[in-house]
Amino acid sequence: MDRVSLLCQLWIFGFRHALNVQIFIKMHRSDYAERQLRMMQQIDEDHTLTQLANAWLDLAVGGSKIQEAHLIFQDLSERYQSTSLLLNGKAVCCMHMGNFDEAETLLVEALNKASFS
Repeated sequence: MDRVSLLCQLWIFGFRHALNVQIFIKMHRSDYAERQLRMMQQIDEDHTLTQLANAWLDLAVGGSKIQEAHLIFQDLSERYQSTSLLLNGKAVCCMHMGNFDEAETLLVEALNKASFS
């Protein structure tokens, strides 16, 4: 198997796990979502999809994990261009932490980005 095919298969594998994390979170099964995330972390802990899935799970778990999710969204925003998805993630974290003014600012920015897309 050539390198490109292998990379494509790994990307699809990661995408499938990230989707499973989302599905299990929607089903209120954070235990299964965490298993999927662990599989993703074993493949590539620093991959963008792994980091994003980690932030989603941290948001679902709540509590002290909210700050960790916020840091992940912040890191992804610094590494890549801020997207409406990342801005929305940061805004949700801010709302959980009681920072409603910052959340509103982020949501307005996300709305502006989405309308220019």
